[in-house]
Formats: sequence, C-alpha cells, structure tokens
Amino acid sequence: MTGLSDPFNRAAFPWGMEDESILSLYRLLAGERASNAALEKGEAAFLPVSYDVFAIYRRQRGDTALVVVNRAAEQRSCALRESDFTEGPDAERVRFPAAFCDLLSGSSVKAGEGGAFALELPPYGAFFFTGTLDND
Repeated sequence: MTGLSDPFNRAAFPWGMEDESILSLYRLLAGERASNAALEKGEAAFLPVSYDVFAIYRRQRGDTALVVVNRAAEQRSCALRESDFTEGPDAERVRFPAAFCDLLSGSSVKAGEGGAFALELPPYGAFFFTGTLDND
C-alpha cells in the first residue's frame, strides 16, 4: 500500500506486485504463532529497557517468546535478566531458557554471566527470540 493522502490511502491491494520480502516475513511470523503456544496465550511480562528499547516476554507450556525492539535511529546495547522484568501480570514468573533462537535471523544467543542475555540492537531493529524451557 502506498500510505499517501486521501484518496490514495484507499487504493486497492497491489495484486501481482506484492513485496515478497514483506510477505515472507508475515508468513514466518504467522507460522511461528501457530507453532509456539506462548504466542497464542500464556503468561506475559514487560520491560521498558530505556526510552527507546522495550521487551515483551511470553510463556506457555514450556514455550517462550521474547521480543526486544529498538525504536531509535542509533544502535542500542542492553543486557536482559529474568529479574529485570517488573511490569505485567506475570513479571515474577519470567524464566529464560539456556539459549534463545532469533526467529528473524536464525542465530542463537546463550545466556552469559549471571543469566543475562547481552544484545546489540541495530537502529530501528528487533529480535524475536523463541526457546523451550527444560522441566516446565
């Protein structure tokens, strides 16, 4: 869609000229939602890391999801720990797996010293981590 002013904001969907990279991303996200119980329903906790960075944690039946977003035009660094999550109805029940896989890049990240996940978020970037807890 073009996102222009009226009347162009009501233009028809550009069938046959879709942006395949955007469609692929939505297919990936929809597939993960269908296969990860934490994204359907489950516990939720939130972390305002800084003015420009926030994190959302979900967990259900051992499946976990952690989304970390940087809305700044500059790279941001952060280290996330379970105990950092203090907002939301289930903040006291946050548990991280030993490693998360980033759904967007396919890379894996493991907890460092003290169970913290150290992240370098690109400008206007995000990580969409998923993982499975042992013994949950």
